[in-house]
Amino acid sequence: MKKLYLLTACLVAFAATQAQTVNLSEYAAEKYNWNGDEKPATTSYEMDVPYAQINGFRFYNNNDDACSIAYNKKTVDGTKYFACFKTQGGSKWEDSETPASRIIEVDVTGPCTISAIMASSSKNDDRELYISTAKVDSDYDKDDESYVGCIDIKAADGTKQYTFDYQGEANTLYLYSHTGGINIYTISVTYK
Repeated sequence: MKKLYLLTACLVAFAATQAQTVNLSEYAAEKYNWNGDEKPATTSYEMDVPYAQINGFRFYNNNDDACSIAYNKKTVDGTKYFACFKTQGGSKWEDSETPASRIIEVDVTGPCTISAIMASSSKNDDRELYISTAKVDSDYDKDDESYVGCIDIKAADGTKQYTFDYQGEANTLYLYSHTGGINIYTISVTYK
């Protein structure tokens, strides 16, 4: 009986810390045969249309408002990265519930922590990564019922890790910039 309790406790602990992660360097190494040692001949590829599905995340792209995977070397907290997802501008939506481009979608099962290593694509302009359950209205009103929260990305901080604690129920979350480009090196969801 003690073994059953121990196994149950281990499974609960594993489920509580289970994460789904996208490391864009690993993705680029597999898809494009890139590595961190030498600059590839082609340093940027547009994402798949209408989206690329990677470890439970959907990266939306269209031909009019393209986003890409780019070769871009950074070191954060001693870990080296050589590829990132570049939004190349603000998000585009077909309607209030249908992403078109420059948007990341992830289904969550409840309270979790969203972590990302990212930076503003500008050396001077700060960015906000919005998190919502649908498109936040055209004025990006933080009182909109779809608004969940946002991560402030300071240009002066360069590339670093950011986190956001989601306290809601199971839902589909959308992550996007409303105005300018964001470079994302890794993104993950870890359940509490």
